[in-house]
Amino acid sequence: MATINLTCPQCGQIDSVRKVSAIVSDGTSSGTFSGYGDGIGYSAHGMIVMDEVITITGSSQTELSWFLSPPIEPSAKYFGGILLIMIVSGIMGLLIICIGFDNIFASQFEFGIFLLLFGLLCLGIAIWTSNSYTKLNKSEQIRFKKELHAWEKAIHRWQQLYYCYRCDGVYLPNLNYIVPAQYMIGFLYYE
Repeated sequence: MATINLTCPQCGQIDSVRKVSAIVSDGTSSGTFSGYGDGIGYSAHGMIVMDEVITITGSSQTELSWFLSPPIEPSAKYFGGILLIMIVSGIMGLLIICIGFDNIFASQFEFGIFLLLFGLLCLGIAIWTSNSYTKLNKSEQIRFKKELHAWEKAIHRWQQLYYCYRCDGVYLPNLNYIVPAQYMIGFLYYE
């Protein structure tokens, strides 16, 4: 079985070397705190007196832990607004067309024609937004797949990353160079 050399490529020491994921894990904490609280405050309705048990939930992270945190997983965008416009204008167009035919047969020819044209306009908007939605959705899926693939590679590299406190840099054990910690994210995404 091959051994991995964990010494820092810059200073050649191992005493100040630690795995990045361990630094992030140890430097992050969260908790829920409950206690009795009393005091006086002001609201829109005037002075209020507070006398109750309060619960606070929070988390904290050291600066180094935050700085060395893994890259954020990408998320897909949802174009719900366009979809809503498409559905509403399509339904509205069909209803207006029906009302237009009703007016044509009820001897209100000009108003009926106007409603038919307006209904067709609404249907046109629905078709146009449908095409736009399809194109946006396809391009978003392509973008998301590319970003997710790059993120998966980056997170895999991050899980293997080491940090040297002495040199303030990160490195992979199989490479013989160190990267300043401030450039970690770029290093993770570098091909």
